[in-house]
Amino acid sequence: MEKTRRPRIPRGGLACRPVNPGLAWAPPSGWMHALRCLALIILHSSFFISSAAQPDSLARRALGDLRTRTTIGGYAIGQAKFTSQDVDAHSNFSLRLVRLYADGKVLDFAFKLQAQANGNAQDSGGNNPRLVDAWVEWQRYPFARVKVGQFKRAFTFENPMNPWDIGATGYSQLATKLAGFNDRVGEHSSNGRDVGIQLQGDLLPVGKGKRPLLHYQVGVYNGQGINHSDKNSHKDLIGGLVLSPLEGLQLGVFGWEGDYTSDGLTVDRRRLAFGVKYTGALILRAEYATSQGRKIGTDADSNACITGA
Repeated sequence: MEKTRRPRIPRGGLACRPVNPGLAWAPPSGWMHALRCLALIILHSSFFISSAAQPDSLARRALGDLRTRTTIGGYAIGQAKFTSQDVDAHSNFSLRLVRLYADGKVLDFAFKLQAQANGNAQDSGGNNPRLVDAWVEWQRYPFARVKVGQFKRAFTFENPMNPWDIGATGYSQLATKLAGFNDRVGEHSSNGRDVGIQLQGDLLPVGKGKRPLLHYQVGVYNGQGINHSDKNSHKDLIGGLVLSPLEGLQLGVFGWEGDYTSDGLTVDRRRLAFGVKYTGALILRAEYATSQGRKIGTDADSNACITGA
């Protein structure tokens, strides 16, 4: 007696009723059967796709990064001054910096929020409690990282450095006057920061540690300092190139072209800086910067050249 061949079940556990029992597989007869099979296949595929994606979903990864890769902290730096001059002899204790911050990385995005808590709330010159950092940077590729928000200007070696790494004397006159701390053009105190967008990256890895032979950075900023919107139709362009010919040795050149506006007056900022930095058993740094442009409240152009070490 001839046995009837059973229909073959496709992988996944779905089967449609064969028209001819003698065939291993045949399309169903009628539109209703076709629609039922199609619906079963779609539901079956969707279930496996969603099941595979769910454990590694972007939302879960992002929440996991937020919990495990976020740091919340703060620090305080004190200061003591003693002056023995006959005309102005005095002593003073103060809090140079009190800051609270939260930073971390979620997926390919690094972020930082930082506020300065010390200062005089009535001070209109910027020396009051304020937001200093608020930025996000896409860091998927080391050769092209994009940062947006409020952050350090890409000018000089010293300006991007953390206050902890500067030392007891504070930032130099070069950074203070020409990188936007208490800028010589009359800008309010901005801690070397501005609002804008920046592209930076590391190129040509060399050596055992694969250090980048060349680092570049270029940013477009409002030009008005922190917590201020733009007041003119121009943007500040700031950029730099850093060459690392030897382990620990960096040679940099930085440029700044922009405008600053206050009380309806606009002045130019054209600046150039050169620097050398060595990090090893000793940390050595020397920089030279030049600036051309008027100050707010003056009619003549003025030049400034400052050396820092």
